[in-house]
Amino acid sequence: MLIEQLSIAYKCHSSIGNSLNLKEMIHEVLRTFVSESYAIYSEFLISDESNNLIKIDSFGRIDSFDAKKYLCYTKPLELIVDDNIRVLKINLENGTLFLIFRNVDIDCSFFVSMFESLIQKLNISVNACMNFEKLEKTNELLKEQKTELIKANKTKDDFLANMSHELKTPLNSIIVISSTMAKNKDSKLDETQLKNMKIIKKCSEDLAVLINDILDISKIEAGALKLEIEKIDLKIFIENIFDSFEAVILEKKLILKKEIKALNFQVYSDEKRLSQIIKNFLTNAMKFTNEGFITIKLLEFEKYFQIDIVDTGIGINKENLENIFDRFKQVDDSRSRKYGGAGLGLCISKELASMLNCKLKVKSEISKGSTFSLLIPKNIKEGIIENSNINNQEILEEKVDKTDLYKSLDFKNSKEIYILHLNSVEQFKITIGLKKFGFLVHPFFNLEEFFSKIDLLLENENNVFLIDKNIENFELIQRRFKHKTNRLLILNKIENNNELFEKIRNFLSK
Repeated sequence: MLIEQLSIAYKCHSSIGNSLNLKEMIHEVLRTFVSESYAIYSEFLISDESNNLIKIDSFGRIDSFDAKKYLCYTKPLELIVDDNIRVLKINLENGTLFLIFRNVDIDCSFFVSMFESLIQKLNISVNACMNFEKLEKTNELLKEQKTELIKANKTKDDFLANMSHELKTPLNSIIVISSTMAKNKDSKLDETQLKNMKIIKKCSEDLAVLINDILDISKIEAGALKLEIEKIDLKIFIENIFDSFEAVILEKKLILKKEIKALNFQVYSDEKRLSQIIKNFLTNAMKFTNEGFITIKLLEFEKYFQIDIVDTGIGINKENLENIFDRFKQVDDSRSRKYGGAGLGLCISKELASMLNCKLKVKSEISKGSTFSLLIPKNIKEGIIENSNINNQEILEEKVDKTDLYKSLDFKNSKEIYILHLNSVEQFKITIGLKKFGFLVHPFFNLEEFFSKIDLLLENENNVFLIDKNIENFELIQRRFKHKTNRLLILNKIENNNELFEKIRNFLSK
């Protein structure tokens, strides 16, 4: 008898928690309970969001059974003797289970005792199923919302791009006409009219800058901002920027200085976009500096050049430095709020720096000033660049079959790709090539940056990593991917770019 009871208890215990689908799990429980306990019928009720009782499932046969008749019994476990039946009622945290026995001479004490020990496990399993169903519904809702957000963002970007172009045409006319009239060559304007015309000119120019910023943001988000890669002499680059800003800064009664501490000056990059970043830094320095000086510095290090814009302005609070490069963010400070601006310049600089495989840094001290830095990676060896035939055509218009490689990949926007390569030229080419096809690509600037971020990045399943096998400490890097090898693509020497991108495509499609 004892062995039989142990067998019944084991089977009933084993039937609980075999599925995260509530209906499937309850059906298995009811079927087992009825078949093992001599019950004739069993059912499970649960309350919906409106507290209406819903029958999830039932098992067995009975002429008639009204569960509501027994809801007044509130003990966790209770055996109710009725006219023709005995009802074992099990009250759970979420739901009520009924087992119906014929009113004959059957000792139910063992089953009452057994089900007392099952209540906790039943509660855990039912709650897990309900939470899983809620999670699935939430995930479906999030997927729908994500799709809607993607559509809304595309509509927004298209609108901004189209409207910005539509606004630029009349605005350019206003700027040209107001500039001409502000010169007052014929002296037809009185002092008040001339002042108003200069205000119109200044406001129009400010609006033009804002529209250009919005256009750049839209292009970056749409992946439509093309880079023009060329060989740049950074010394000439700095001198040109210095010359273009010197007069404007002098008008503010500030001093513009330059310091060049470098032996080599040649890099491959997009001069227009590098200039845009530095000009954004200088414009901010002018805006927030009322007295003193602004310095443009060019420094050379082993693996990179660094351009610093140093000012003696109002400075930035430490807590505001973390989001200084975020879109539409201005320092929330009574000292800086009066200077205005849309807060797009530094955000654009951050996005451009990422596209150019560069890095931005900032340090600041209240009332002493700020230093904004652009770090431009050097080419590994002098001569690699000269012999690599790297040019605008190769990087931006590589003859890769877009249809075969990427157009069929509907998951590309869900993955973020992180690249660490020994050869900065190859890393740059891979970064640009993948960004052309709409991937979110983040090149690592150095090993220190990689090791400082890798653990956090590995927590996101959508992050994948392309890493050069010849990089320093490669074995140590591999150990970080011990249980996540499907997230790592090891890059060896590849014959051509088609072969490289085909290998990446196969990796991403797994």
